[in-house]
Amino acid sequence: MLFFFFLQFFTFFFSLLVLNHGINQFILKRSDFDSASLPVFAWGWFVYFLIYIVSRWLAVPVEPIRNIFTGMAFSIAIAGGIVWFFRPHCSFWQQRRQDLPLDLGTLAFLFCFLIAMLYIGPYLEHPSDSVDYFYRIQAWEKAKFMNYSSENRYVTFATFYEHWLLQSSGLSYGERLGLTFVSALTQGILFWEFIRIARFITHNIPLSWLASLMSLGYFGYDAISFYRYSVFSGPMLSYIIYLEALVLIIALFLKEQWRYLLFLPPLLWFCWDNHEQSTLFQVTAIAAIATTLVLFRYRSLKPQFRRVLVLAIALGILATISFCLLREPIAKNLDLEYQNLYLFNIETVFGWKMYVIRYTPLSHAIGLVGWLIVLTTILFLLFGKPERKLDIMSGLTLFPFLLFCNPLAIEALRRVMAAEQFHRLIYGCLYWMLPIVLLHHFSPQLESFSSQFVLFKKKINNKIYFQYFIIILLLFTSLIPRDPIYGKMIHSWLKVPKTLDGSDLKPVIHYLRENAEKQCINPLSDSNSYPIRRYVFSDPYVNTYLAGTGYFYTNTHRWDDSDGYESFPLGITTTLDTDIDYSQFMQLLRERSVCYIVIYLPDKKITSWLGRTSGHWYDTYAHTQRHYSPQFLKWVRQSPQDFTLVFEQDSVQVFQIKVSE
Repeated sequence: MLFFFFLQFFTFFFSLLVLNHGINQFILKRSDFDSASLPVFAWGWFVYFLIYIVSRWLAVPVEPIRNIFTGMAFSIAIAGGIVWFFRPHCSFWQQRRQDLPLDLGTLAFLFCFLIAMLYIGPYLEHPSDSVDYFYRIQAWEKAKFMNYSSENRYVTFATFYEHWLLQSSGLSYGERLGLTFVSALTQGILFWEFIRIARFITHNIPLSWLASLMSLGYFGYDAISFYRYSVFSGPMLSYIIYLEALVLIIALFLKEQWRYLLFLPPLLWFCWDNHEQSTLFQVTAIAAIATTLVLFRYRSLKPQFRRVLVLAIALGILATISFCLLREPIAKNLDLEYQNLYLFNIETVFGWKMYVIRYTPLSHAIGLVGWLIVLTTILFLLFGKPERKLDIMSGLTLFPFLLFCNPLAIEALRRVMAAEQFHRLIYGCLYWMLPIVLLHHFSPQLESFSSQFVLFKKKINNKIYFQYFIIILLLFTSLIPRDPIYGKMIHSWLKVPKTLDGSDLKPVIHYLRENAEKQCINPLSDSNSYPIRRYVFSDPYVNTYLAGTGYFYTNTHRWDDSDGYESFPLGITTTLDTDIDYSQFMQLLRERSVCYIVIYLPDKKITSWLGRTSGHWYDTYAHTQRHYSPQFLKWVRQSPQDFTLVFEQDSVQVFQIKVSE
């Protein structure tokens, strides 16, 4: 099983490169586009995405699409390998080797990152959102058809292709090896994309490495790293596509050629299906750079490009006003829900409340370092000389903050997303990369400045690069996860204990998967799902990772509610209601055809570093003892007429409910 997983895993990612190269070659033969700005992975993913979308529209059974994906991956990879072997001078890296950061040093740097991520493993800490993303991937194991769920979060391409990759890895039995490789490589691609953008802007390899490290320290929210937290979600894949689109957008404004926009519609569509916010990243990136250049660098633009740009901005404003007039906000009671945290009303004009965003969620997103970067950006745009690459990155950095102070923009955003998600648009600005570009731009002045402080200058042959000192200082600063820095570096390298990520449940998961098919009946018949036979009653920690195997229905989910994923509510949890007696307890279990009860009581108190640091959940949330009432434990453990102990290991007991005669 694992052999086929690794074979398919590497074959698929190689096929992405082959497909992407083929499409790029087709483009370059018919035009004179700059090959350095064309995508590296996006076209390959988009081809698989098209097949998936058509299948979803037609409600095609899931299994044939998995087989098509497998056949495509192997066929394309074999064909690409044959061409590469017999015509190495035409291989897909030869023509772009000078355009991309594929030098030996960068590859070695990336390899070290991948090894570190393989050692650290995936981030699946209970009760983080990551375990919910994991569940959405594994929910496909139940599906017969591509219309498995009407909720878009379950049927995105990202969830389907990752489950297809992981299906043969033994993940459903608690194995984590395949999951670890998918996590590491996905994070590695994101890491390399930041290197690529920094190299595209600065043409400096060491600074590009530092730019990628800066993303580890500052990309995320509060102390939460985007890398670790979002790796199994639609936002991760969409963000990688956004970065490839961003290179095209930067090329558009560098070369002042609108034809680069022709490549964006498929990438916008891809992002919209997997995570709508990444589509907004692309749109706001174009608006950000265009507005900045018109306001601050008007005379540096070519006249024809400048006229079109001004017209496009004017039409964009009119379209935004029309959109606000024609569409109702998602949250109409905004004052009651979010006034104290996210938005506040600055005035009322003609009966229309005018909102701007509060600084609090922005501070959690960027911290003190981010605000200092924003201030530096404003000073440069006001007093610095035009330099197109730096102007582009300055506009990208500054625009989200101006957006949140713009009542018209807030009104438009209220109609497409929830107010508590507005701060996520900060992710599109790459503010942490601006110090790299600024220091590279001013490096001659910095070297001259730093040389004044060097003693015995005649004895020193090597230059002292003051900019590297500043960036390394910023990297050390990102180790501070709390107010006012909100650094993410610690979380980026945090290895989750086995008692917090479900790894310790592997034996019980394996037992239940082996026996539930024979011992349990299926209480939830659904024509869109396979007749998987299981219904397990336990605490939220156990249920979260059981549901993450894709095989079980459970009575609770990660946030301790009484209704589980896709399940009918049982009306009880392991805490029990005070007014329930034993006969009612058994009646509820048998009405829902509950098969197994799992009791998980570890000896030690389990605490979460990220929960304690970020405050997004209690640091002892996974301490499952608090979920079990004494009465529940007494009834299950001391009622052999109804419950049989069938499995016991370490802190876990599994009881099978006897079928009433």
